[in-house]
Amino acid sequence: AFKLLDNCTSKMMFIREIVLLCLVSGCLTASLTTETVNNEYPPDDDTDMSGDGEAESIIDMYGMEAIVSAGLYYIRTFLSYELVEEDLPDRYEGDSRFMSDAKLYLIKEGQHVWLHRCLSDQEWHFYRGANVTLYLLYPDGSVVNYVLGNNPWGGTHYQISVPNGVWRGAVITTDDEYDYSLLGLTSAPAPEGGDYEFADQDVLLDEFPEAYEVIMLLTT
Repeated sequence: AFKLLDNCTSKMMFIREIVLLCLVSGCLTASLTTETVNNEYPPDDDTDMSGDGEAESIIDMYGMEAIVSAGLYYIRTFLSYELVEEDLPDRYEGDSRFMSDAKLYLIKEGQHVWLHRCLSDQEWHFYRGANVTLYLLYPDGSVVNYVLGNNPWGGTHYQISVPNGVWRGAVITTDDEYDYSLLGLTSAPAPEGGDYEFADQDVLLDEFPEAYEVIMLLTT
């Protein structure tokens, strides 16, 4: 009788495992199917995806807002729910910052990202569109530029790290295919409005005389 009971118990446990496996597989399949459907491209509607129509479609899709002072469109897509408090560096005003955030930025033809610096470390990401030249002016006086784009074999980059305190600005290089560029920016900790500083043209010209053309282009 005990042997029969053990056999029944083993069979029931086996059946339960099979049922659970089927349920999990079904959930994964449903999740993957939903993800695939939601990411179909191009959209199956009458959206104008040529030229400026694609840029406007992305701006509308994400509800991006224009930042006139920065020369671009943006939307915050992530904000950490954890705070940096005790270990917050002294350069920040206030007692805390959120641990990190992520934003999408869109630069259109004729727009620039004006030279500015931030108290937080940041990572620039390239997603889609025309190449963007990122200019970095370091505290030691050195000037470096990188091209964000979709051709790493040709010397462009998908990501560029920018330490806090470094002046940065960007210029879009449009081509026959794209008249905009879609970028991402991850910051840690998440900066607030007062954590940004826009460049003073005269001050920067004194500090970086060899970057005259860049400073004149990316300051007002």
